[in-house]
Amino acid sequence: MARPGPLKSFFERYPSFDYNAFEPSTSEFRRLAKLMGWRRDDPEQKAAYEAFTDALANQFNSNYGSDAENLESWQKLCDNLGIYPIPDDLIEARKAVFNTHVNLVDLTEGFDGAKEIDVFPIEEALSGYTKMTGKYFSSSRTAGTLLKALLRNIHDPPSASSRRNEFGRIVGGKKKGRRRK
Repeated sequence: MARPGPLKSFFERYPSFDYNAFEPSTSEFRRLAKLMGWRRDDPEQKAAYEAFTDALANQFNSNYGSDAENLESWQKLCDNLGIYPIPDDLIEARKAVFNTHVNLVDLTEGFDGAKEIDVFPIEEALSGYTKMTGKYFSSSRTAGTLLKALLRNIHDPPSASSRRNEFGRIVGGKKKGRRRK
């Protein structure tokens, strides 16, 4: 049985669909789209996908909070990510989370141990995992500043030697991409 919350409420809008909360919500959305016969460019599919991304963002907000300036939210993230000791300083908590590479769909669904959360050694590994599983967390109208701060460019991750500061900006390492002459 699925935990109550925005994701469960989203899937309940489709009574002919049997939502499996033990599967990734992104996979369940794809299964729903197939059941409903939606094509990628269907207005109905686009509206449903927008509602789904809002539900996923609302689930994140419900689990962790929405304010990037709230220490308690960052501490919940640290706790769920296994970052110990949990920093009691906002800047240190932000740095710790920003330098822990985790898929945000997994993080949302793994709240309170509901599902396993894999932590990756570098952003490139996270990028590969996200592309392989299709567990993308799209920006949403309902995403708070906390979630927005955690979004990454999965298609062009920074080099392995890069780190992130307390604002999530890349420091150190070399940027990937074209070289300047």
